[in-house]
Amino acid sequence: MTAQAGDTFLLKQTLRRDLRARRFLLPAAQRARAAEVAADEALHLLQSLRVRRVAIYLAYGAELDTGPLRERLHRAGITVAVPRMRGHGAMRFEKLDRETPLRRNRRGIREPAGHGVCLLRRHFDAVLLPLLGFDRGGGRLGAGGGYYDRWLARP
Repeated sequence: MTAQAGDTFLLKQTLRRDLRARRFLLPAAQRARAAEVAADEALHLLQSLRVRRVAIYLAYGAELDTGPLRERLHRAGITVAVPRMRGHGAMRFEKLDRETPLRRNRRGIREPAGHGVCLLRRHFDAVLLPLLGFDRGGGRLGAGGGYYDRWLARP
C-alpha cells in the first residue's frame, strides 16, 4: 500500500467512525420521521421513473429505516428485493414479500429467513444503497465491507 493509499484508508476509517457516532446521536423519533419523509420522496421519484423492481437494503444499527419505503413499494405493486450475505464478502438479492420472514445473519443484519427468488442486477430498475456519507461529487462512503461495490461490479 502506498503512503497516499494508506492516508486515504485512514481518512475513510475516521470519517466512518465520526459519521456513525453522529447518526447514533439522532433521537429515535427524528430518525423515524426522516424514514417516513424519505419513503414518500423515494416512492414519488421511483413511480415517476416507472420503476417495477427495486433493490433496497434492510437497515442496520441507526441506518435510515427502509421499512416505511418497503411498505409503500408493496402497496404500489413494485417488486422489492433485499440482500442476503453469501460467504465471505459476497451477497445476492432476494425477492421480499410482505410475508417473507426475516432473521439476523452472523453480522446481526436482517435478511430473508428462507431461500427466496434471487434477482440479478440486470433485473432491477433501481438500487437504493445504504451509506454513511457522500462527497460533493456524489461519491458514496459505505460501511467499508465492499459488499455493494462487489455486487455492483458483477455482470
